[in-house]
Amino acid sequence: MNYKQALIKELTSLLRKARGKGVIKMYVNGQEYGEYDCSVEQSIDSKSPTDWLNGNLIFMKFRFGKIESVNLKLVK
Repeated sequence: MNYKQALIKELTSLLRKARGKGVIKMYVNGQEYGEYDCSVEQSIDSKSPTDWLNGNLIFMKFRFGKIESVNLKLVK
């Protein structure tokens, strides 16, 4: 399993624990980078959690170059 697949698996697990409440925060190299609000009702124009993660990973490669660590945390 590669790093991206492991993050998607972790994100899926956090979403199950959230049950529509709370915020998933992303930390890159120890600093808070972004958040995904689980309590917002999804519309057709909303990004899915996986799209949010993929978009952040792509942007981080351009911004940071080398990414040492990415951590996800559920905050209720």
